[in-house]
Amino acid sequence: MFLVVEQGIKDAVAGALGRAVHKIETHPGRWGAEVVKHMLISAPSVYIGFSAGKLQEKDGDQLLGLWHVYVVARTLNGKTEVGVYQLIERLLPVLHGLDLDQPDVLRFLRVKNLFSFAEAKQGISCYEMTFELPMRWPDALSLDDIDNLDDWQRYTARHYDESDAEHLMAIDAVEIPDIP
Repeated sequence: MFLVVEQGIKDAVAGALGRAVHKIETHPGRWGAEVVKHMLISAPSVYIGFSAGKLQEKDGDQLLGLWHVYVVARTLNGKTEVGVYQLIERLLPVLHGLDLDQPDVLRFLRVKNLFSFAEAKQGISCYEMTFELPMRWPDALSLDDIDNLDDWQRYTARHYDESDAEHLMAIDAVEIPDIP
């Protein structure tokens, strides 16, 4: 259910913005220097993420989910490159009321400037648009379905510059083979 909704939001964003942004991706769910650096490099870009949900007892159980659309650009009001204001103005009417085949449509709640002096020095503007969406309650998994879950047998290595511990040089994901 989460992946289907997320993909629907991504598709709507792509349809609204076309080639005006470099990336439309899933937000990794955490913030840090690595994430901010990636956002800065890929600006203008859009990131989508689910943050929270609560039980809504309407027409059968539903999950009232909060979805976030992070809009990143190098400027607020772009002249030579699209800015945050133009991206938000384009996305608001497309996302508010978006039908994602759930019990109700995506509803806009608020937009928030995620400005910080650290990012300002790097030349980035980031705004968070928050939406709520009542979602179908997930079906209980049977024991037979447990095989469909990922077996998490992978290792992610982060390689940093020896002379600068903050400089991430590469990330590599390695599958760990099953040993009989």
